[in-house]
Amino acid sequence: MRIGIITNLEKSFEVQELVNSLQNRQITPLIFSFDQLAANIGFERDTIQLKDINLLDELDALIVRGPPMGTLEQITAKLDILYKLEGLGITIINSPKAIEVSGDKFLSGIRLAEVGLPVPKSIVTETLDAALDGFSNLGEDVIVKPIIGSRGRGVVRITDREIAWRIFDTLIRSNQVIFMQEYLPHGLQDIRTLVVGNTVTAAMYRLSNNWKSNISEGAIPKPCKIDESLEQLSIDASKTLGCELAGIDLVEVKNTRYVIEVNPSPGWKGLQSVTEHSIADAIINKILTKIA
Repeated sequence: MRIGIITNLEKSFEVQELVNSLQNRQITPLIFSFDQLAANIGFERDTIQLKDINLLDELDALIVRGPPMGTLEQITAKLDILYKLEGLGITIINSPKAIEVSGDKFLSGIRLAEVGLPVPKSIVTETLDAALDGFSNLGEDVIVKPIIGSRGRGVVRITDREIAWRIFDTLIRSNQVIFMQEYLPHGLQDIRTLVVGNTVTAAMYRLSNNWKSNISEGAIPKPCKIDESLEQLSIDASKTLGCELAGIDLVEVKNTRYVIEVNPSPGWKGLQSVTEHSIADAIINKILTKIA
């Protein structure tokens, strides 16, 4: 049996945890990145090559660590390779469709809202007038973020109309899309849950000294009790986007929990620090069950 891990961060905490979990089961992982691959179609035999290895002959399953990034063509090509692997019978966590939908913050918000899950009001536009109108309609307190991205980078809170004008105008002149969400006042903490299959395997509060609560930005993890409503909301959000592994970011405002983002390739170093069982083991157990 061979399980692959596709990543640009081979030495990351999460990859090393997965490697240890696999090796404890006498399974040798195959670690590589997207840019090492070459795929073909129309030949007598389909191949997806990693140097002299045809992944179709080697892999039983593949774990995708990190969303496909790059130019539009690079992202498309990487997703194409995942679709090709999946179509030829390789189990992928998460599936390329789940990565494609959940990696797009606006599309994932559409899907979540369609099934009635609570999400922040959001606007996407490339027009300055529409952006300024949206800023007003959202109470002149908004979060502007990239549609594709993670770990809190490139995310800003705007509460001043003149600053909003300057930022929106700069984004438009740079051929960028403006994506904004209403700011939901939630104090200095939010919640991150980790869903594996149909189970919330871990949860934490992220405590910060400002409105950003990312662990990578310095937030402190604290244990969070997984109550029934938190578990169900997290599982529903993950399932709606087709994920079998997902980090769910939530905030609680006036007794309502809102789904802010669903991350199809979540980090869990902070979560592991407040969780007794091995999160990597839970992920590997899920994969082994799927391919058994």
